[in-house]
Amino acid sequence: MSEPLVIALAGFLISYAAVAVGWVTFGVATMRTKLFPRWAAALLEPEQREREGEHERPGRHRHDRDRSTRCWGLHRRTRCPSKLPLVRATVVETREVAKGTLLALFAVDDYPDYRPGSYFWVELPDRGHQDEKGLRRHISLVTSPTEPGSVGLATRLRDTAFKRTLAKLEVGDEVEVEEPKGSFLLPEDVSVSYVFIAGGIGITVFRSMLRYIADEQLPYRVILVYSNRDRESAAFLDELEELERRIDGLQLILTMTEDPSWKGETRRIDEAMLRDTLGNLESQTFFVAGPPEMAKAVEATLHNADVPEERVFTDSFSGY
Repeated sequence: MSEPLVIALAGFLISYAAVAVGWVTFGVATMRTKLFPRWAAALLEPEQREREGEHERPGRHRHDRDRSTRCWGLHRRTRCPSKLPLVRATVVETREVAKGTLLALFAVDDYPDYRPGSYFWVELPDRGHQDEKGLRRHISLVTSPTEPGSVGLATRLRDTAFKRTLAKLEVGDEVEVEEPKGSFLLPEDVSVSYVFIAGGIGITVFRSMLRYIADEQLPYRVILVYSNRDRESAAFLDELEELERRIDGLQLILTMTEDPSWKGETRRIDEAMLRDTLGNLESQTFFVAGPPEMAKAVEATLHNADVPEERVFTDSFSGY
């Protein structure tokens, strides 16, 4: 083959590759917005996908037993695109469980078993609300594995397409869900004393754990420290008080930081508050779930109080 022909052929191949790259870039952008949001989600960078509840940043997870989630790191979750098939589920109940907080329960057949603390992907039907984040999210399972055929979520209502659509769902509507995943899970070791610290909507993951403990009558020793602005916004408060009566090893500590009518604890969660209510901190194992700033602040507080790093597990819930 002559040299001019080789040069011409090389130039053609380079031009063809540049055009192909341009079309791929355009295709990903198109999928992200309108055509194929589910496929596009798998191509987005990790920081472009977020979970409410569920979780910007877990801490140390030595007890991770969900081997299906290999892509979740020990110190920071690298959000990996889900490749599991979607399963149809049917809305059986929606109700407000606190001011601005909605519980949604779904009936689903043959849902896989899971450890309390897991999360799942949910895709809602189109009800006319759209934004760049779409109608698909991953969020904590608020239900317990002891509730066969039922999965659910609870979330603060915000002005997003997902949450506006969720608020419009009616009994009988269909959604799509995926199998459970996660690493912020209830440990199997019942010989350890645990402290669950929940800020606001972070209570969802602990509701799943505590319902499981109660239903299975397991000998866990847990102190739940639950912080809210006021009683009106404290989700599942009556249920948690009932769980305290059912679980011999459970102690509930409530603090309402902006409620003048509240007669109990009103301090924000800091070292002094924790030492006053818990006593020795160094020997406890802590699970912290709540908004990112709260979770980071409590984690830093515990480390400054000389709680060993391997005994602090955090999970941050960011809104969407």
